[in-house]
Amino acid sequence: MKKTIEAMVQKNLQLSAEFSRYLFEHPEIEGILPRDAEIVLLPEFDAKLRAYNRKMAVKWKSAEKRSCMSA
Repeated sequence: MKKTIEAMVQKNLQLSAEFSRYLFEHPEIEGILPRDAEIVLLPEFDAKLRAYNRKMAVKWKSAEKRSCMSA
Protein backbone atom coordinates (compact mmCIF):
# COMPACT_ATOMS: atom_id res chain seq x y z
CA MET A 1 0.00 0.00 0.00
CA LYS A 2 2.75 2.45 0.96
CA LYS A 3 4.53 1.77 -2.32
CA THR A 4 1.33 2.53 -4.25
CA ILE A 5 0.86 5.84 -2.44
CA GLU A 6 4.50 6.76 -3.07
CA ALA A 7 4.04 5.97 -6.77
CA MET A 8 0.91 8.15 -6.93
CA VAL A 9 2.71 11.00 -5.18
CA GLN A 10 5.63 10.72 -7.61
CA LYS A 11 3.28 10.72 -10.61
CA ASN A 12 1.43 13.75 -9.21
CA LEU A 13 4.72 15.61 -8.72
CA GLN A 14 5.57 15.02 -12.38
CA LEU A 15 2.07 15.97 -13.51
CA SER A 16 2.12 19.12 -11.37
CA ALA A 17 5.46 20.14 -12.88
CA GLU A 18 4.03 19.69 -16.37
CA PHE A 19 0.95 21.72 -15.44
CA SER A 20 3.11 24.49 -13.96
CA ARG A 21 5.23 24.55 -17.12
CA TYR A 22 2.02 24.83 -19.18
CA LEU A 23 0.85 27.77 -17.04
CA PHE A 24 4.18 29.57 -17.53
CA GLU A 25 3.94 29.04 -21.29
CA HIS A 26 0.29 30.23 -21.37
CA PRO A 27 0.01 33.24 -19.03
CA GLU A 28 -3.50 33.99 -20.37
CA ILE A 29 -4.74 31.07 -18.24
CA GLU A 30 -4.06 33.11 -15.11
CA GLY A 31 -6.99 35.39 -15.96
CA ILE A 32 -9.33 32.40 -16.29
CA LEU A 33 -8.53 30.59 -13.04
CA PRO A 34 -9.80 32.13 -9.79
CA ARG A 35 -7.02 33.00 -7.34
CA ASP A 36 -8.41 30.57 -4.75
CA ALA A 37 -8.97 27.73 -7.23
CA GLU A 38 -8.09 24.24 -6.12
CA ILE A 39 -7.13 22.17 -9.12
CA VAL A 40 -7.33 18.39 -9.20
CA LEU A 41 -5.55 16.87 -12.15
CA LEU A 42 -7.42 13.91 -13.66
CA PRO A 43 -5.17 12.56 -16.41
CA GLU A 44 -6.92 10.66 -19.19
CA PHE A 45 -3.73 8.69 -19.89
CA ASP A 46 -3.51 7.11 -16.40
CA ALA A 47 -6.73 5.56 -15.07
CA LYS A 48 -5.19 4.59 -11.71
CA LEU A 49 -3.86 8.08 -11.05
CA ARG A 50 -7.16 9.63 -12.19
CA ALA A 51 -9.10 7.38 -9.78
CA TYR A 52 -6.66 8.07 -6.95
CA ASN A 53 -6.82 11.85 -7.46
CA ARG A 54 -10.61 11.80 -7.68
CA LYS A 55 -10.80 9.78 -4.44
CA MET A 56 -8.42 12.19 -2.69
CA ALA A 57 -10.38 15.22 -3.92
CA VAL A 58 -13.59 13.82 -2.46
CA LYS A 59 -11.78 13.04 0.80
CA TRP A 60 -10.32 16.58 1.01
CA LYS A 61 -13.68 18.16 0.21
CA SER A 62 -15.35 16.14 2.97
CA ALA A 63 -12.64 17.13 5.44
CA GLU A 64 -13.02 20.77 4.41
CA LYS A 65 -16.76 20.67 5.03
CA ARG A 66 -16.26 19.08 8.44
CA SER A 67 -13.73 21.71 9.46
CA CYS A 68 -16.06 24.52 8.35
CA MET A 69 -18.91 23.04 10.37
CA SER A 70 -16.81 22.81 13.52
CA ALA A 71 -15.42 26.34 13.24
